[in-house]
Amino acid sequence: MVIRSESNNKEINSENSYSDIVVLEPQIHLNNFNIFDLGSNKNVFNKGLINHEIRTKIPEKINSLFGKSFDNSSKKTVLIPGFVLSQLVSEDSKSLDILKNKVSDGSVILSSAPFFRTSSTILSDKELKSEIKKHESLLKTVFGKESSVVVLDNEASEKLINAFPNKKFIVHNRLQNSQLQNKLIVELKKIKPFLFDVGDNLLINDFHLLTNNQIISRIDESKASVDSSPYEEYSAVMNILNDFVNRINNFKTSEEGIVNDIQLSESPSSLIIQ
Repeated sequence: MVIRSESNNKEINSENSYSDIVVLEPQIHLNNFNIFDLGSNKNVFNKGLINHEIRTKIPEKINSLFGKSFDNSSKKTVLIPGFVLSQLVSEDSKSLDILKNKVSDGSVILSSAPFFRTSSTILSDKELKSEIKKHESLLKTVFGKESSVVVLDNEASEKLINAFPNKKFIVHNRLQNSQLQNKLIVELKKIKPFLFDVGDNLLINDFHLLTNNQIISRIDESKASVDSSPYEEYSAVMNILNDFVNRINNFKTSEEGIVNDIQLSESPSSLIIQ
């Protein structure tokens, strides 16, 4: 599970100060997806493990951070992404009562972000605005108030800032613009418009998780080590995108009764049938 606390976030649009930000989200566990898995309908993510962490570890962390020992005089800014919060709500997690009390007394400051914590480098201003508003709506339903902070992984445009005039924008877990990250971002942006034509909600949700800041942050060649290989993760993600593109193409030709041969490319978006 990923529980981050950062104090060196870039602050935009406000003179108010916040001590640090706590991100409550599970680790996005990506299955090893190789070229032999293309067309096999193999699960992209270990969703059992992801859901387990949302169901158990995040409530444990909320209890640990904001329980009886929490100092109410020390304000904390909390980001609980929309996809996490919606699951906790659906399961009636009692840990939310702790957060509700802290939000009510002002010791916890809510923040919003793209619903699946999609990297802001992939979304247009219009899409970012829609995603943030979607998260805001859920926060208002659960906690009775909207956020004071918007958390992105890149600087917001003036247009986006002006769309939320009463909010502070924070850059958190900024991407390093590595070569692998840039290649992946280009592919994700090119493939994204075609996914929604397919109308497969499972495919769309998988794509949303694949664009999560956590996934893209890990694909940074400067962080390569004995225990971590961004090249392997990059290869797995590109194989997944190839699989997505083959599914998109099969959807495009399904009315003609055509099933396409599986194709593979270093630039999956180039394979999309126009």
